[in-house]
Amino acid sequence: AIYRLLETERIEDAKKMCMATIRYLRYLFRAGMDSVQLQDAIAHMDDYFEIMKLRYPGEVELDEYVEEAAKNLFVPPLLIQTLTENAFKYGKRPDVVLEISVTVTMEMKQGEKYLCINVSDNGNGFPEEYLKLWEEGKELDTREGGHLGIANVRARLEYGYHGRAQCSFYNSPLGGAVVEIYIPVEEETHESAIGG
Repeated sequence: AIYRLLETERIEDAKKMCMATIRYLRYLFRAGMDSVQLQDAIAHMDDYFEIMKLRYPGEVELDEYVEEAAKNLFVPPLLIQTLTENAFKYGKRPDVVLEISVTVTMEMKQGEKYLCINVSDNGNGFPEEYLKLWEEGKELDTREGGHLGIANVRARLEYGYHGRAQCSFYNSPLGGAVVEIYIPVEEETHESAIGG
């Protein structure tokens, strides 16, 4: 993609994509850790979108809101990234600008503080058979190497929070897929945020 930008003499775009790719790969190489600060996860997602916007100009838009108080909290690595990549991969429709929204807020539920992560799009939505399986607590068939992203997200949440995190999948009445995750807010340290 960078080579194509250079071929068409889009030098500034090539520079931007090169730097975004470097930051993206750096993050991936250190993503083996148990948790990352939310602000780092969001910066990684922004790099991904920088690359996508340069590769597919005018075809994808990102609307992002992150509550200031949440930025220093810890989340599982690649959690938000996986959901936004899935939205792009499966939501894209011909001749329609794909709009992906990522919202992260703090919310109280049943007297406990939670980090709420909402990723939605205006794309194709989830197939009904997928929603039914997830509602039953089952996973999609990953034997052929597909559908690993959501399975990994669910596994990370289960492993890291021992059933205390919640993950919901549904289709918006306006069209498109929605993923909503609630993560309990614990001490804001690397050691206790995940897997405590």
